[in-house]
Amino acid sequence: MIVDDPDTFHNLVSANYTGEWTDPLPDTRGGEELGYVRSIDRETFAYAEAIQTASENGQNTVAYPTTSLGGQLEIVARLLSGGLQTPFFLTSEFGFDTHAGQRATHDGLMASVGQSLAAFLTDLDNQGLGDRVLVVTSAEFARRVEENGSQGTDHGTAAPHLALGAQVLGGIYGSQPSLTDLDENGNLLVQQDFRAMYATILRDFFGANPNTVANVLMGDFPSLGFLEVSSGVEDPRPPARDLQLAAHPNPIVRSPDGAAQIRLRLAREGDTRLELFDAAGRRTAELLRTHLKAGAHNVAWRPRRDLATGAYLVRLTTPQGTDHLKLILAQ
Repeated sequence: MIVDDPDTFHNLVSANYTGEWTDPLPDTRGGEELGYVRSIDRETFAYAEAIQTASENGQNTVAYPTTSLGGQLEIVARLLSGGLQTPFFLTSEFGFDTHAGQRATHDGLMASVGQSLAAFLTDLDNQGLGDRVLVVTSAEFARRVEENGSQGTDHGTAAPHLALGAQVLGGIYGSQPSLTDLDENGNLLVQQDFRAMYATILRDFFGANPNTVANVLMGDFPSLGFLEVSSGVEDPRPPARDLQLAAHPNPIVRSPDGAAQIRLRLAREGDTRLELFDAAGRRTAELLRTHLKAGAHNVAWRPRRDLATGAYLVRLTTPQGTDHLKLILAQ
C-alpha cells in the first residue's frame, strides 16, 4: 500500500462512499474484471482502517525536520508505536540525480537524510522500539567518478549503502574504492553483490530460512557480517512458527490444467483444516479437513471456473493455532 498520510488515505477511501454494489456480475470477462475491482475496493477499506487505527494509537516523542523524508519517517514511527505489524516500510528522499551543481544539492540532501534519521532513531529509542528496527538505504542509481561539464556527475554502477540500528556492527564493509582502477565506462568497480546485503538482512535480522532466502534471491549469497542480535535485548526477529503456509505459483493463472500447490508444515500432528475465503470474508471452499502427521504436506488447488479473479485468503487451522496466506487469482 502506498500511503503518504493515514488520515488522508482513510478519508479518501471512506468519504462519500455509498456501499458495496450488490448487482450480480455478468458472466463475461468484463464481469470477472469487475469482481476483481470490487475485491480490491473491499480490501482497501480493511487496510485503511488498520492504518488509521495504528496512527491514532501511536505517538511521536520528538520534533522531526520539516522535510519530505522527515514527514515520512514521523508517520512510520507513529504507526510502529501504534502497533501496526507491517514488517517493511519504504520512504524516499528524491533529488539525488545530480547531473549539475552537485555539491550544494548533495550537501542539502545528506543533511535532510541525517537529521531525519536522527529524529527517527531517537523517537524509536524513546518508545522502546529501537531494538526492533533496522534502517537500510538503497539507491536507484549510482554516480560516476569523473565530473561532467555541469559541475555534476552522471549515472554510475556502484554505490555505498548505509545500515543503522541496534543490531548493526558499525564500520565499513569493503575496501576504499579506487578512483583510478575503473571499468571501461569510467565506473567504480562493484565489490559486493547487493543481493548479499539482502541475504544478510533476511537471515540475520528476520531469521529467514537460508533455503527460502536462496529461493527468493535466486542464488546463495554469503552473509556480509554487519548484523548481530545483541545479548540482553529482545530478539527483533519473529520466533520460529509451529505452522508454515506457502503457495506456488502465486498469483495463480486460471487454466484447464493449472493448479496451485499449497504447502503446509506442521510441527506436531493433529486435525488440520484448510479453507478458502474471498475478499469479503465469505468462505468459498474447504480445501482440506483431515488428520495430518508432523512435517511438510502439499495440497493441490485448481480454481473453480465460477470464482472471480482477485484476492483470496487461505486459512490453516490446527490445534497448534492458525496461519493465513493471501492468494491472487489472475485471469
